[in-house]
Amino acid sequence: MTDTPEMLFDPRMIDMIPVEQRREFVDMFVSEVRSQLKRLQDVIPGGVRKEIDSVLHAPKGVCGNFGALHVMGLCESLRGRTMEKYEWNAALENMREQLECVFALLEDKCSTD
Repeated sequence: MTDTPEMLFDPRMIDMIPVEQRREFVDMFVSEVRSQLKRLQDVIPGGVRKEIDSVLHAPKGVCGNFGALHVMGLCESLRGRTMEKYEWNAALENMREQLECVFALLEDKCSTD
């Protein structure tokens, strides 16, 4: 089941950014989140719960700031969980897929307004 755009992204957050500054903010957001996902991918094999939780905190906050509420909730739901490496990898892949949809929605907000 695919989430609707309304469930993935709250456009009110990006709408608060002046149109002429959106591209810069969106580019920073995409770069930062991709960097954080890479860091998460790097810490998962070690399985250190505290480190994984710490790394999950960063994308949760950034996603909340940009209205990516579904991904923010996903990050929060993963914090404190004990899972096998394959489960973490599946959760990370799900997060990536959700974020790619958010990135596309943000891109639309930059080019249509």
